[in-house]
Amino acid sequence: MAAAVGVNVFRATNTASIADGVTVTSSGALQVGAAAQGDASTKAYGTAFNFSSETNVAAAVALNKATVENRASIGAGVITAGDILVEAKTTTDESHDFTAWALAGAGADENGAAGAVGINIVDVTTEGSVATGADVWSDGDMDVRAQAETGLQVVAGGAGIGQDTGVGAGVAINNVDQSTRAFIGDADIDVQDDLTIQADAVLKPLSLDIPVLGSMDITSVAAGAGASSGDVGIAGSVVVNNFDLITHAYVAPGAGINQDGAMTPSASQSVLVHASDTTTIKSGAGALGVSTDGAGVGAGLDLAIIDKDTRAYIGSHVQLHATGDVTVEAVSREDILSVSANIGAGDSAGVAGSASVQVVRTGTRGYVEPSPAPGTPTAIQAGGNVRITAQGDLKAKQIAGSVGVASSAGVGAANTTLVHRDTVEASIGEGTIVTSAGSAGLLVQAHSTEDILSIAAAGAGASSAAVAGSAVVNVLEETTRAFAGRNTNLTADNGAASGQPDLVFEAQDDTTIVSVAGSLAGAGTAAVGLGADVGVITKQTTAFIDSGVTAYAEGDIMVLADDTEDITSVAAGLSASGSASVALDAAVHTLDITTRAFIGDDPT
Repeated sequence: MAAAVGVNVFRATNTASIADGVTVTSSGALQVGAAAQGDASTKAYGTAFNFSSETNVAAAVALNKATVENRASIGAGVITAGDILVEAKTTTDESHDFTAWALAGAGADENGAAGAVGINIVDVTTEGSVATGADVWSDGDMDVRAQAETGLQVVAGGAGIGQDTGVGAGVAINNVDQSTRAFIGDADIDVQDDLTIQADAVLKPLSLDIPVLGSMDITSVAAGAGASSGDVGIAGSVVVNNFDLITHAYVAPGAGINQDGAMTPSASQSVLVHASDTTTIKSGAGALGVSTDGAGVGAGLDLAIIDKDTRAYIGSHVQLHATGDVTVEAVSREDILSVSANIGAGDSAGVAGSASVQVVRTGTRGYVEPSPAPGTPTAIQAGGNVRITAQGDLKAKQIAGSVGVASSAGVGAANTTLVHRDTVEASIGEGTIVTSAGSAGLLVQAHSTEDILSIAAAGAGASSAAVAGSAVVNVLEETTRAFAGRNTNLTADNGAASGQPDLVFEAQDDTTIVSVAGSLAGAGTAAVGLGADVGVITKQTTAFIDSGVTAYAEGDIMVLADDTEDITSVAAGLSASGSASVALDAAVHTLDITTRAFIGDDPT
C-alpha cells in the first residue's frame, strides 16, 4: 500500500490605501497601487507495484486552498492632484496560478487499485475604490481600476493492474470564487480630462507540456485505467469545475461627477465605466477498463457549473457631466472545450459511458439604475456620445465518445448536455435624464451570441449482443433586452444640421448550433443502435422605450430587435448483426422565439 498527500494552504492580503479623514495635495501625479500575485503548486505521486503480493493499493491527493485579497482605495478624505490612479491588479504580465497534480498506480498478483484526487479551492478578491464621502479633484486623468487574472490546472490519474481485479480512478476538481470590483462611492469627483472606472477579470487554463503532443492549455484532466486478466477491469474519471465569478464596475448612488463649476474641463473630457469577464475552460475526462477474461468497464464525467455576474452601471440619483463621451459597457465571454472519452473492453462484457455536462448561468448588464421619485433623478449630460452597452458571448465545444467491446456483450453510451441561462441587458432606468450632443447620439445596445458544437458518439461490438446509444441535449434560455424605463427624459441634439444625432435602442441575439448524435453497434446475434439530438431553445429579444418617456432627437429614433438561429442537427445510427438489428435515431428541437420592438406600454 502507498499513499501520497500534498497540501498547500495560504492566505495573502495586500492593501494600499489612503485612510478616511486624510487630506492629500500634490501638484503632480498620485498613485495608490496594490499589485499581488499568489501561486500554489502541489504534486503528489503514489505507487504500489509488487506482483508477488496478493493486493496492492495506491492513493494520491493534491490540494491547494488559497485566498488572495488585493485592494487599493482612497478613503473619505480630500484629495487634490494631477493624474490620479487607484489600482488593484495582478502583478504585471503575471497571473495567480494554481496547479494540483495527483497520480497513483498500483499493481499486484491478484488485485490492484489506485485512486487520485486533485483539488484547487481558490478565492480571489480584487478591489479598487474611492469611498463614500471622498472629495477628489484631478487636474489630469483619473483611473479607478481592478484587474484579476487567475490560471488553473488540475491533473488526476489512477491506474490499477491485477490478474483478478484492476481498478483505477481519477478525480479533478476546481472550485473558484473570484470577485473583481472597481467603484466610486457616494463621493464628489471632479476630473479635468478622462475618468475611468474599470474592472477586468480573466480565468484561464495553464499550459502543460505533453510528450509527442507538445504544449497544451489545460484547466482540468482526470483519467482512470483498470486492467485485469481475470474478473474485472474498472476505470473511472470525474472532472468538476465550479466557478462563481463576479465582476462589477460602477458609480454608487448619489455620487457627483464633474459638478464643481470651478473646474475647467478639457474639450474631450470623458467618463468610462467598464466591466469585462473572460472565462476559458479546457477540460477532459477519460477512462480505460480492460479485462481479458471478464468484464471491462470505463466511465467518465466532465461537469462544469458556472455562475457569472458582470455589471457596469451608474447608480441612482447620480449627477454626471462630461464635455466628451460617456460610456457604460459590460462584456462577458465564455470559451469552453469539454471532452469525455472512455473505453470498456472485456471477454464477457465491455461497458463504457461518457458524459459532458455544462451548466452555464450568466448575467451581463450595462445600465443606469432607476431613480424613481422622490429624490433628484439621475442626470447624465454629455457633450459627446452616450453609449450604454452589454455584450455576452458563449462559445462551447462538447465531445463525448465511448466504446464498449467484448466477446459476449458490448455496451456504449455517450451524452453531451448544455444548459445555458443567459441575460444580456442594456438599459436606462426609470426617471433618468440623459442628454447627448455627440455626432452619434445616445446608443443603448444589448448583443448576445451563442456558438455551440456538440458531438456524442457511441460504439459497441460483441459476438452475442451489442447496444450503443448517444444523446445530445441543448437547453438554452436567452434573454436579450435594450430599453428605456418609464418617465425617462432623453435628448440627442448637437445643434448641427438636422439628420443627426440619433436615439438608438437595439437588442440582438445570434445563435449557431451544430449537434451530432451517432451510434454504431455490431454483434453476431443482436445489435441495437440509438441516437437522439434534443434541443429546447427559448429566446426573448426585446427593445423598447417605455411609456411616459420624453425623447427628442435631431436624427432618427430607432428601436430595433433582431434575432437569428442557425441550427444543424444530425442523429445517425448503424446496427448490424447475424440475427436481429435495430437502429433508431431522432432529432427533436423545440423553439420558443419571441422578438419584439415597441414604444409605450408593453402590448402583451
